[in-house]
Order: sequence, then C-alpha cells, then structure tokens
Amino acid sequence: MVKVSIIGKGRWGTVIDKNINDMVEYVEPKDADWIIISTPNDLHHEQVEYWLSKRKNVFCEKPLTLTRRSAEALFSLADFFNVKLYVDDVFSWRKEDEYVIEDTNKFTWMKPNQKDENYIDRLAYHHFYMWVGDEDIDVKSVTGDLNNFEIELEDGRVAEFSYGDSRAVTHTINKHDMTYSADSPLRTMFEFLFSNAGDYELNRKMTLNAIKLSEIDIRFQCNFTRRVKWHNEMCFRYKPI
Repeated sequence: MVKVSIIGKGRWGTVIDKNINDMVEYVEPKDADWIIISTPNDLHHEQVEYWLSKRKNVFCEKPLTLTRRSAEALFSLADFFNVKLYVDDVFSWRKEDEYVIEDTNKFTWMKPNQKDENYIDRLAYHHFYMWVGDEDIDVKSVTGDLNNFEIELEDGRVAEFSYGDSRAVTHTINKHDMTYSADSPLRTMFEFLFSNAGDYELNRKMTLNAIKLSEIDIRFQCNFTRRVKWHNEMCFRYKPI
C-alpha cells in the first residue's frame, strides 16, 4: 500500500482524503512515498521545493506556481533528485464523451456566492489545459473582465470563459453539462498516480501551459490587500482596472 502524507487538511485536503483513504497508508511526511500538498496557493512553491529536495514524490494542488519559469525550475528539481512531481489535472480524467473541445469554445462555471477573485480559482486553470492540452501554444490576445473574457491563440483558436453568481452550481463546456460526473475522476487520477507506472510528461506539459494563464498581460492591476511573495512573481489577487 502506498504511504502518503497530506499537508493541508482544509476543504480540498478533506476531499482528497475521502477519495483515497482506502488505497493508502497515512504516515508521517518523512516516511511517505508521496507528499500531497493541498495548502493555500501562496505556499505551494516553497513546500513543493522543500519536499522534492527531501527526495519525496510530490502531488500539488493547482496552481504549482504563477510563472512558467519557477514551475520549470521545480520540475527540473524533481528530475535532479529522480522523484516525481504531479500537479492536479483532475478534469483531464473526465470521460471523453462528457464534453467536446472545438476550435471555438465556451466554458461556463457559476456558483452561489461567487467570491473567488482570480482566474485560477474560477476553474479557468482547468478549462485552459482542457482546451490547449500539451500543444505548444502562444496567446495572441485576451479581452474582457474577470467574469467574462475571451482568449485568442496565435493559431486562431478562440475560447470564451464565463464565471459568476447563480442560484445553483452550473458547469458547462460547449453546452455539455459538466456539473456532475458519473465516475470519480479525482479517484481515477490518484489511482494512476499511485500505480508508479505512468508517464507524467503529459501532466508536465499541461501544467506549464495552464500556468501561462497567470502570466497573460490582460491589463489587470494588483489588489494590494494581499500579496504573494513567490520569487518576484506577480500579485496573486487582482482586479480589473
């Protein structure tokens, strides 16, 4: 049985625990085969770096970091110590017949009391890697605001993203209802992770692509009520000018 230690037992740490507790043995971090990082976003870089340097396999909730350069450095560190680094890509484990990705796409996610103040927490991170996958991409333009924006790639593909408040949770991709899943993609992801036989290169490429979303210059300014001190990375909280 895989030996695991979860660091961060908040909402997502609890969700992960419920999905994997029958397939793992919980141990102290020093004795773990895998360290699961589910702490607040601004702690990810430091904690992932620490445990990789201790030669531990690490799973990290998204986002790994806010810049491609710092994310690449962490993947390089994992390679150096010959350990694995995997970042949450749970939506890629949804059944393929649940949604269709096209040249022009519409992603929508609404929920009651929407208070998330950045793209990443509004599922845009997951939507972005579902759209671009592991392809080499460049962003041509981003227009709109935090609730409704459009991204155009240099190759001409376009996606619209809509987030905000609603009476009930609503999640669609090109009108396909993604609100609920008949399977358990989170559990399936961890089964793959713990199999110790998987090729994690796809996850690396998708992670680095998704991080591009946080680097896009979309005429946003920092909200100085909260700063993130991640190796001179951008402010994590921001609002439209």
